[in-house]
Amino acid sequence: MGIYVREKKGRLYLDFYWNGKRHWEKTGLTIGSDSVKNKAARQTAEMIRADKERQLVEEENGLLDTTGGKKTLLAFTKEQAQGLGTGDHVYRLVKYLEGFDSEIRVRAVSPQWVDSFKKYLATCPIPKRANAKKENDNPGIISKRTQSHLFKALSQILTLAVRDRIIPSSPAESVKGITVPEKIMDYLEAHELQTLAGTPLKGPLGLEIKKAFIFACLTGLRISDLRVLTWGQVSRTKQQIQKIQEKTGRVVTIPLTDAAMEIIKTPDIPRHDSRVFPLLAETGTDTNKTLLKWSAAAGINKKIGWHTARRTNATLLLEAGTDIATVSRLLGQSGVGVTLRYAQSTDKVRKQAVNGLPSIEINEGGK
Repeated sequence: MGIYVREKKGRLYLDFYWNGKRHWEKTGLTIGSDSVKNKAARQTAEMIRADKERQLVEEENGLLDTTGGKKTLLAFTKEQAQGLGTGDHVYRLVKYLEGFDSEIRVRAVSPQWVDSFKKYLATCPIPKRANAKKENDNPGIISKRTQSHLFKALSQILTLAVRDRIIPSSPAESVKGITVPEKIMDYLEAHELQTLAGTPLKGPLGLEIKKAFIFACLTGLRISDLRVLTWGQVSRTKQQIQKIQEKTGRVVTIPLTDAAMEIIKTPDIPRHDSRVFPLLAETGTDTNKTLLKWSAAAGINKKIGWHTARRTNATLLLEAGTDIATVSRLLGQSGVGVTLRYAQSTDKVRKQAVNGLPSIEINEGGK
């Protein structure tokens, strides 16, 4: 079996015989008057040729699932998205595949197709949500961060296709990801946290939101974990929480300070399955709006939300001298790289780092 790169009317194709038939397959590459670009195009075409040859050899020897290879990428993605929440990026990827190319089969996906999809994400409008109450005349373009998440979701799907022996390797591996510009993320300093603690929030729900937010700043728990936190996961004798995180499925053990224990203290002995923050779990109120009004009332000019509490916890731990690996474990993160995106490099940490440099004296005697 031989596969050849052919040029036809300025376009490069793969030419090969398979199952007794001759096939011409597009590479998506063109040849023009620029010799440098032509050389690069031919090198890329050669990589595509080698990848196609390996794919056919593996299929011929029963190393690939021929039935799975007939699935469209959209259908395969829908299978993987089953059971995921609407906020999951694999779930959201379905809408964008429907808008870009709903017919392409998993096995036909090439690096060029992946690159074209990446460019599509940079220009396509945000799809209308199924539960949207009215049509948005100007939906806007999706953010760079969302583009990056969706591209990673596609890469994840193609990796799963490799796992399931549908394709021999992921065509996304050779395509550069989407770079997201860094942004300054707000966190609360200790004195701001104290100011918030002293600023009232009206009503039973307001008081519970206040307690839950300060508790999150001291523990690093997500809002999803706070809503389902039960007394059975809280050990009063050991002063710690042990639970499985809602988002990651990881088991985390979080020691509780006296201040954290004081926030959730109760004179009763609650049932193990009862919620620590029941009103927060049951409310349909947009609690992030409540947090914004609360911070404004406290005179704190920062855009805070529930995730601010998690960043605050990581940053305060680092300022206290906790090493990054321990902070990562307390947050239940998969690695320190993820944790570093939460923890801000504060003036205090920077000064401590610089003060650790050696003292050097310059001898000016040669003047």
